[in-house]
Amino acid sequence: MPRFDYQARDKEGNLKAGTVTAASESAASDLLREKGLVPISIVSQEQVPVFQKTVAFFKPVSARDLVIFSRQLSTMINAKLPILTALRTVAKQTEKSRFRDIIEEIANDVEGGAAFSEALAKHPKVFSDLYVSMIQSGETTGRIDEALSYLANQLEKDYDLTKEIQSALFYPAIVLVALVIVAILMFLFVMPAFVEIFSDVSVKLPLPTRMVIGVAVFFNKFWWVVLLVVIAFVWAAVAYRRTPEGKYYTDNLSLKSPVFGKLFKYIYLTRFSRNLGTLISGEIPVVKALEVTGETIGNDIYKGIIIKVAKDVEKGENIADSLGKYELIPPMVCQMIKVGEKAGQLDDVLQNIARFYGREVDHMVDNLTTLLGPVVIIILGIGVAIMVAAVLLPIYSLVQAF
Repeated sequence: MPRFDYQARDKEGNLKAGTVTAASESAASDLLREKGLVPISIVSQEQVPVFQKTVAFFKPVSARDLVIFSRQLSTMINAKLPILTALRTVAKQTEKSRFRDIIEEIANDVEGGAAFSEALAKHPKVFSDLYVSMIQSGETTGRIDEALSYLANQLEKDYDLTKEIQSALFYPAIVLVALVIVAILMFLFVMPAFVEIFSDVSVKLPLPTRMVIGVAVFFNKFWWVVLLVVIAFVWAAVAYRRTPEGKYYTDNLSLKSPVFGKLFKYIYLTRFSRNLGTLISGEIPVVKALEVTGETIGNDIYKGIIIKVAKDVEKGENIADSLGKYELIPPMVCQMIKVGEKAGQLDDVLQNIARFYGREVDHMVDNLTTLLGPVVIIILGIGVAIMVAAVLLPIYSLVQAF
């Protein structure tokens, strides 16, 4: 059924804006009048220019957007503003049109009688199961503002961790990309000139020169083949990653990689402890909390472990004993969780575990940044040395020959 963006005034003359679903523009107008609103403008979303839709598509809702949304909404609800008014206000302040439309849809659903958590659950690509479950808990206890504030803190920690890792990998990635671009330019514009010069010389060329010339000749003749192979490889890798088998294989590979495996393991342990602790502190039942944590952890290997643990707990087993069956769960985590279960402070213990592994991740990222600098310089030096040797060695051979 079509959706219409509208502007209308209520009985007090206040301007209202939002989205309504109706069979036609006249039906949308009638629906607004039934709600006590006087329509000013009603525009079908199908009339939105294609360019605007395309731009909105390439602006997904980020973790930072969710943090800002949660904090603003928490502040307004804590100030005793009705949730519907708070949602409308946040929507007006949201810059991204896509996210603004989603918030307006949520406000419309709430205005129509739906619970806030139900309205959020209609947008699973933006609001995770963890987010919806915490809001649902806040609705049950009457503390939605606290749930939103808590979610904002946890989302901000995840956001900061992601940005920290991205920053650590940014410099090496830029250097490697620059090296590839320089090599391509050399093969396209510099080496062909040397090929013409050396082709008329009877002196046997050194091995590095012959290798570089061979690559340059192949690249100049079949550059389109190289481009097609790269595109096909990237497409196949992305398509395979999206399959259940590919997701499982790549997730398993990431945990076994020599340099980053331990880092990924600590990241998932941090996420597991933080999310599970967040849900339990929100008075979510343990089995439900484990299931939601498994869905939001972001790794199929750990997801499988957590889902199995949830089934064991449902049968009456302790979380610590069930986790202890798996090598990917360190003994320290199991011991601390066992203490938390016995003391009735499982949420606090889980947050302590999350802080510990969060600090370990910070140290590993710092060490990785320090280590990657020299490694990238060495790789760059080797590449430059090969190119220089390929150019200078034949010149030296020519000088000796004459």
